[in-house]
Formats: sequence, C-alpha cells, structure tokens
Amino acid sequence: KADAEYLKLRVLSGKSFDKEFVSYMVKDHKQDIAEFSQMAGTHHGPVGELADRQLPTLRKHLRLAESLMNP
Repeated sequence: KADAEYLKLRVLSGKSFDKEFVSYMVKDHKQDIAEFSQMAGTHHGPVGELADRQLPTLRKHLRLAESLMNP
C-alpha cells in the first residue's frame, strides 16, 4: 500500500504533490486510529495499554493533517 502511494507521489510536484500527500496522511491516520482503537478495546495488558496511550497522539496528527486539506 505504501509502495503504491510512493509511486504515485514520486511523479507529482507542487500543489498536486501536496494535495495527494495530505490526502494519504488523512486516510492513513484514520486507518491507524481504527486499528489502535480495536487493539485498545480487545487486548489487555501492555499491548492494549500501548494502543490506548497512542490514540490521543494519532487523533492530534489526524486533526493537523485535516487542517492542511483546507488551508
């Protein structure tokens, strides 16, 4: 998945690159949040705790990426 995105990004530049990169970051962070939320809810112990601790940071990064979509 990341390889395909890299191939797409490497031929772009300027505003086209920026738009595609930010779009990918938003999509990827949403997917990460879904996966970490699932881990936090289904795993007990260190794995679940780690996932739960990372969620606020992932959500913050998502908000930052979303803010770049409409500067």
